[in-house]
Amino acid sequence: MKLSSQTLGSICGALAALTLASTAQAAAPGAGLVGTWTQTQAFSCKGADFRTGEESWIAKEPLRELIFHADGRFDVTFVPFETYVDYWGTWKAGPRGRLELTVENGNRIPNRLDLEGRFRIGRDGELQLTDMWLGGLHEEGCGASFKRVGGTGQH
Repeated sequence: MKLSSQTLGSICGALAALTLASTAQAAAPGAGLVGTWTQTQAFSCKGADFRTGEESWIAKEPLRELIFHADGRFDVTFVPFETYVDYWGTWKAGPRGRLELTVENGNRIPNRLDLEGRFRIGRDGELQLTDMWLGGLHEEGCGASFKRVGGTGQH
C-alpha cells in the first residue's frame, strides 16, 4: 500500500501532537502526587531532617488517607470509616515543588493547619511535605512523610 506524502505528513503531525500532549501532561507540576497516601512520620519545627529522621516521631493520630485527585481536589481522613472524610478542598502544585492546599469544608478541620509549603517524592517513592502541617491530635509539626497506598485519585 502506498501512502501519499500528504497522508504521511498528516500522520506524522498527529503523532507529534500526541507526543507533545503526553509530555506536557507528564511534566505537569504535581502529577506524581495523584493517588492515596498514608502518613509514616511527622517532623518538628526544630530543624527537622528528612534524611536522618532527626526530630521526627510517629504521630499519635496519623493521617491515614491523604488523597490527591487528578482534577485538583484532595481529601484528608485521620480515621477512615466508610465514606467519612475529615476535610477536603483543592490543591495546586507549582514549580520547584511548591504545594498549596485550600480547605473548602469538612467534618473535623484541625485548628492549626499550615497548607502552603513544599513537596518532594523521593527515589523510594516516599512523599515528603515540608513547611506545612495537615493537622493532628494535640500535635503540631512542620512536615510529614507519606507512603503511597493506592493508585490514582480519580473520582
